[in-house]
Amino acid sequence: MKKGIFILSAVLTAFSAVAQFDGDGGTPNSKAIAKDDVSITSWAKGIELSRDTVVTYGKVYDAIGKPSDDNLRVVSLGNKGTALVTFDRPIVNDFGNDFVVFENAFDSTFMELAFVEVSSDGKNFFRFPSESSATEEKATQTTSHYKNLAGKYSYKYGVGFDLDDIEDNELLDKNNIRFVRLVDVEGGVDKDSKGNVIYEYDEKVYLGSSGFDLAGIGIINGGQPYKIADFNDLLTKENTYDILSEQTSDVSVADEDDDEDILYYYKNFYSNGLVFSGIGDMSWGSINPISWLPSNITTNVDSLINKASENGHNGYDKTFYTAASLSGADGENTYMVGYYSEWNDTPYTYIEHVSVFTDDSTDYFPQGVYVNQSLNSYRWANDDANATNNGEKGWFKLIATGFNADGDTTGTSEIYLIDNRESSYIGNRTDWRYLDLTPLGKVNKVHFSMASNWASGWGMNIASYVLTDNFSYTNDEIKKVIPVVEEVTACDSYTMKGHTFTESGIYSLYDTILNLTITTSYYDTIEVELSPENPTYEFDGVTYSEPQEVVIEKQTEAGCDSVIVLKISVKNILDDISDNQISIYPNPATTNVFVASTIGSVIEIADISGKNVLTATATKEITEINNLNKGVYFVTITTKTNRITKKLIIK
Repeated sequence: MKKGIFILSAVLTAFSAVAQFDGDGGTPNSKAIAKDDVSITSWAKGIELSRDTVVTYGKVYDAIGKPSDDNLRVVSLGNKGTALVTFDRPIVNDFGNDFVVFENAFDSTFMELAFVEVSSDGKNFFRFPSESSATEEKATQTTSHYKNLAGKYSYKYGVGFDLDDIEDNELLDKNNIRFVRLVDVEGGVDKDSKGNVIYEYDEKVYLGSSGFDLAGIGIINGGQPYKIADFNDLLTKENTYDILSEQTSDVSVADEDDDEDILYYYKNFYSNGLVFSGIGDMSWGSINPISWLPSNITTNVDSLINKASENGHNGYDKTFYTAASLSGADGENTYMVGYYSEWNDTPYTYIEHVSVFTDDSTDYFPQGVYVNQSLNSYRWANDDANATNNGEKGWFKLIATGFNADGDTTGTSEIYLIDNRESSYIGNRTDWRYLDLTPLGKVNKVHFSMASNWASGWGMNIASYVLTDNFSYTNDEIKKVIPVVEEVTACDSYTMKGHTFTESGIYSLYDTILNLTITTSYYDTIEVELSPENPTYEFDGVTYSEPQEVVIEKQTEAGCDSVIVLKISVKNILDDISDNQISIYPNPATTNVFVASTIGSVIEIADISGKNVLTATATKEITEINNLNKGVYFVTITTKTNRITKKLIIK
């Protein structure tokens, strides 16, 4: 649905072939949005990055939140790289720009551009129609030659994107945009929506940087925020993890082999309404974590290997509980470590093993979670000795399964943490990746399991650890908003949902399509001149024959209050007249006196002392005069060229 449907002239249509668009931020008529603009309500919460290994500049979390004041805290996409961006709330289609994308161009000629795509389901993506009128001449590679391409402005200014620019499609819910994907433009190769080659700054890999540099994405029109479990308040000590050193549930289970009781420690970890249960056992004389525990280890992997025993774990063991990215998904250090066991052993009957549920055990709607490999699995995937399994390259995946309160499954979603079968060699990725959980629907709990083809009769050979962060969910289902159409006719302007419109058009306002017709109130002056040919004037059912000024308040057919000022005058007809053409009768007179003269002549009456007692303009050939006191008067009639005076007696 397009906002504001207007008819353009043929001249404008022809001109569009060489259209010039708005200039850089801070210039007249620029549509650039400053990073400090108050219309921005929230910022990107997570990013999944896919880029060439040659490009290394920036971490994904450098583009999370508000852009920095300089132009250095960015993440480079590299040639044809992509960034899949998620938020703390859905983007919705409201009036004007719905979100804004920032790059770090040094100036308005340093163009590193990206296509922008959106999706409501994470599977079907729709690209904004872009335009480029730049040629190979660098002089044309400026802001004013690009439209709907991220990166067209210099840093501190972002490009706004209006969801109305994308054609409606049943696979895209414009009021529940959960993903924005940026795709680096390959200059001189990629084309805009009209088939024109897009030219941009000549790229070179410089200090691990090339292609589009993402500085941030801000939401302008957003829906109800999600709840997000980010675990950032679970640990106070840096570079450590919770080893369940305290017994929080007094449960012990007899070992089947030696009939000795094994003591298990249980602990629930709470984050923003969700529960992640942890368990540890004392089977080997030290606490061995199972299921969930929080960690914030950021130490480089090489310093962990062969490290002396610490809290019952050697240095290599600590790589199980360390994210391959050495940070949380949003740059915060705390994340959650999940350990999955294939064995349906006794302790797992006592806890929700690798599951996530609400603190009051009510149903909820999971949205998604960021996942990462542990350093242990990352090293495993890159170890040549484990590159194949019975001739097949190895893979390791995470599976999320939803369960309702009755224990029945509601749906599944999975992601490969390692897949060496792919040419992209997923196993060497250290960045966080997004697992969409909406296919699970309404759940009472989410259970995580793992599988791998690195396996033997004892189960998976690879250690079954996974790292999670920013688990987002809602307590209520996000329902598809079907906008209603409102036909409105208004006077001068119309305000809806905080937006004021002064022009007729069709506007999208989240849950409403406004078809607006603006009619204008008018304030007009009508001047009418009476003449012998037209001695009267009729307006709105009233006939006027005398000079006067009338204020008339009216309403248009649309009900708009209007004011008309009607000014009536008499045409000045002053012809030459002689004495015998002027008559005053009766003379002497007792009450009324009639002066016969031409229309437009000026009649002045003075008493015997010369004092003027009356002045009038003849609006018709016969002018009636009354209310004169007894006495002698002199009546002077002035025409265009003559001035005639006659004596008048009132007795």
